[in-house]
Amino acid sequence: QLIESRESIIVWKTTMTSIPCVDLSKADRREVAAELVRALEDVGFLYLENVKCFNPDELYRATEWFFNLPGEKKREVATATWNPQNKNAYRGYFPAVEGGSSFKEGLEMGKEISPDDPDAKRVLYEKNPWPVEDSTVPFRQIMSKYNDDMDRTSLEVTRLIAIGLGMDENAFDELFLTKPLSTLRLLCYPPRKEEPPPESKDGDLVMQCNEHSDAVFLTFLATFHYRGLQILTKEGKWVFVEPRPNALVVNIGEILSKMTGYRLKATMHRVIYMGERRLSLPFFYEPHYHGDVNKFYRAVGLEEETPPYGYYGPWIIRQCKRDKYIEYQHTDFGEI
Repeated sequence: QLIESRESIIVWKTTMTSIPCVDLSKADRREVAAELVRALEDVGFLYLENVKCFNPDELYRATEWFFNLPGEKKREVATATWNPQNKNAYRGYFPAVEGGSSFKEGLEMGKEISPDDPDAKRVLYEKNPWPVEDSTVPFRQIMSKYNDDMDRTSLEVTRLIAIGLGMDENAFDELFLTKPLSTLRLLCYPPRKEEPPPESKDGDLVMQCNEHSDAVFLTFLATFHYRGLQILTKEGKWVFVEPRPNALVVNIGEILSKMTGYRLKATMHRVIYMGERRLSLPFFYEPHYHGDVNKFYRAVGLEEETPPYGYYGPWIIRQCKRDKYIEYQHTDFGEI
């Protein structure tokens, strides 16, 4: 009730229609492409409807199952930062840590490659640790299939964006067709047990995830039935993104924004505590380790000045280190 009395809610009521809905099932791909680019130019966020592989009920059941596991069971699949007995450094579970502006726990996974591949020893390609299942939810099967399906869906959306930008539809393919570093991240924002620190507060509101723009190429987010996600408007107002359980919330990251000469917007967003535990499931679409993003930067006069950061793997490692994400604070990424 306190939150609903704030000015930001009033703004949300009057501007909610500015977050467009795009129907991925439309037969006219050029029409869908134009709608995608228009939404990403104007708002930077959109609802994507009729995504064939998206089964929100099944995904919610699997996400809820994992976060309802006892702490010791989740810790069995934690990264080495949080469980020194484990070897996985990048993929795996991380707990919520009190004392910061962000307060969330999560489980990260990605596409696995052959152990014989030269890149298999790179931390960003390490194998996924999987929790021990019971007979209630086929967790690994559900998440593995969704991860694979979202790779294909993301490629189609990327091609549509290329069409909408007036490029060849396969312009970005070279970044994604082999060994993409895409990440599927299960997230839980639990209630805080301690008094929220000052940096997590905005007036009467408390943040569970501080304001940021994504670093990656594209994000596809399942918010399920939860509220709490806010985006920053052109007018400098924070507005709520109302949950649409059967649609994915899509936004672009800094790398795609830069590739388009900032024509497409990497919009600032945050998560507000709404008085209950909140679950979400983002899929971050990311190029392969050796993807030459500088090739696209050069086309708009924005080349990275310092090698090897024109390649995606070293670039994303730098972002993790530079931005000091608590989940990667002590991660050993090895040689770049």
